[in-house]
Amino acid sequence: MASQAPQQSHHSQISAFMKLFYKDCFSFHDCGGNKVLQKAIVFMVQPGFNDYKYSLLHTESISEVSKLVPDVVETIRSSIEQLIKDAEAKHFVVSGIIPIGCLPGFRMMFSDNSRKIQCHKGLNIFATLHNDHLWQALEELRLKYPEVEIIYADYFKAFMTILRNHAFLGSKTK
Repeated sequence: MASQAPQQSHHSQISAFMKLFYKDCFSFHDCGGNKVLQKAIVFMVQPGFNDYKYSLLHTESISEVSKLVPDVVETIRSSIEQLIKDAEAKHFVVSGIIPIGCLPGFRMMFSDNSRKIQCHKGLNIFATLHNDHLWQALEELRLKYPEVEIIYADYFKAFMTILRNHAFLGSKTK
């Protein structure tokens, strides 16, 4: 049973951005000389996270939510492509999602009833699945649009590096 898109899905967020950015235009092309996005860096921070969060919070299984990955990543890919084509955006930073299995709320929801304080493996495998699909989609866009700079920000690895090296980095608590 696949969920309907949440109110704050990536698709709804990118649509709202486009409407706000070009509120007086019928389309990006109607804005003529407005080339703001050609010089801007478009940051997409954890795109798709709200889509998954909505489904996970409505108690769907991880395997059911995993079925959403291709569609969610395709929505992200197509929104980047639309910004490239319609707004002539040239610079993107797109992050993967963090290891959601390490977030307390999700760990509690998908508890294995152990008293161990550790990340939920299944949720982190799911996050890796999304990130791998996203990386592949971004690689395809890089090949299709070599003049466009598309940087992948690996939030998963960054988060895990901080978590594993917390004492070295100055954290006094486990």
